[in-house]
Amino acid sequence: MEFTIENEKVTASFTSKGAEIISLKSKDSDIEYIWQADPNFWFGHAPVLFPFIGQSKNKQYEYDNKIYPMTNHGFARTHEFKVTKQSKDEITFRLCDSEETMNLYPFHFSFEINYRVVESTLAVTFYVKNTDDQKTLYYSLGAHPAFNVPIAEGTSFEDYALHFSPRKKRNLLKLKDLKDFLIDLDATEGASTDEALPLQYDLFTQGLFAFETKGATTCTIQSTKTAHCVEISYENMPYLCVWSPTPKKAPFICIEPWGGIPDVTTASGRLEEKLAVQKLAALGEATTGFKITVK
Repeated sequence: MEFTIENEKVTASFTSKGAEIISLKSKDSDIEYIWQADPNFWFGHAPVLFPFIGQSKNKQYEYDNKIYPMTNHGFARTHEFKVTKQSKDEITFRLCDSEETMNLYPFHFSFEINYRVVESTLAVTFYVKNTDDQKTLYYSLGAHPAFNVPIAEGTSFEDYALHFSPRKKRNLLKLKDLKDFLIDLDATEGASTDEALPLQYDLFTQGLFAFETKGATTCTIQSTKTAHCVEISYENMPYLCVWSPTPKKAPFICIEPWGGIPDVTTASGRLEEKLAVQKLAALGEATTGFKITVK
């Protein structure tokens, strides 16, 4: 089922399956900023990644001496969320554990996603609650929004660049290969974001890459040939993934704030030892999120 919120500047639409953003349009320009899921390139719009991000080693993990299967990016993106709140400019979706999820992920949880439009910004807030009064909850949480590039007519993919704030040197994480999609920590290198990163398709020949982003971070997709751009900002998501499918020259790019990463090549497979996994004590709660501003 689809839902829409709006204000005087923008409209935003979502589907209850995965609580996914499927549209973000400017009322002034009528520009659609979210990728419209052409299956010839990629079927997603902006999946929410929970309770895992990316690939698990051997497509499984171990917890409490038991092996569980886990699909790429977790299961939330394929589950129906319930709408718990809706107004003209705001909507909240919720997913809770069920018999189905417990077979894949033996934890009790409540996961809410709130979307709100303010001026030309879509604010996304994630709420995770451990509803178990005894066990620690282990999870990873991220976003996978895909943005149309080029943004404006008369421009091309290569006319755009990524601009980071603050401008500084950051660690850059890379995949080992395109077979297992695991992070190779030995390939981590320093990458300067003092200057803009021009978009070129050959950036993605080795798949995704991710910057470590501690503290307040902004990434803007923009071009000198148009005033229209997209800004992604957040304060407490420690990684930012950048991806576009290869070898296809797809007219979009994913800018993905992540609270966690895919498994690394040396992962033990034990959930408690997963690199960058989030932990919530019994009955604990956590809040994070990001904002998308369109111009």
